[in-house]
Amino acid sequence: MRMQSILGMLTIVVVFGAIIVVPFGGLFLFLYLKNKSQQARVAGPWSALAQHFGGRLDGKRVLVTRESYQMTLDLTGVSIAQAIGSPYYSDGGTYTEARLWLDPRTDLRVLASEHPLRVRPDQISSLMQASPLAHLPPGTRVVLSPREARVVFRGAVADSNALGAAFAGLSALAEQVRARGPVMVGA
Repeated sequence: MRMQSILGMLTIVVVFGAIIVVPFGGLFLFLYLKNKSQQARVAGPWSALAQHFGGRLDGKRVLVTRESYQMTLDLTGVSIAQAIGSPYYSDGGTYTEARLWLDPRTDLRVLASEHPLRVRPDQISSLMQASPLAHLPPGTRVVLSPREARVVFRGAVADSNALGAAFAGLSALAEQVRARGPVMVGA
């Protein structure tokens, strides 16, 4: 009788493993391999971008540091729950984010307003003259906040022209903010 209860419990554990553990293990393996392949695909263009802007490729991140600001390029995984209500993401998935952070030790501000502002790339020219951000691919999101700016691409982007335009535009934005102050919306 005792042997039957042990076999019954063992059967339950095996069935549980087959139904729950194996599919989740397969899902995690799939996501891990997908992430590795994305990183391998973007490594070359990202390394060239870092070199062009005088930065470095630090593992999975491009980092460019200047006197009063820093620019980064990252792959970001976003869940559907994180995307809801976010000005940065349209849905769950992988995104490539180019970010500009102003040095917190300065009083520089990207935006005079306290609230983030999402602008289409074609609207940038009304905020900044001759900005490379105006030439970003369709579907790219540009979000300005008081102390940062983000250019958000859907997917793992390896297009050196799009990445170069994002970094050149963010750098131009930082220099404009240094020279003339925050971006004035509607001015």
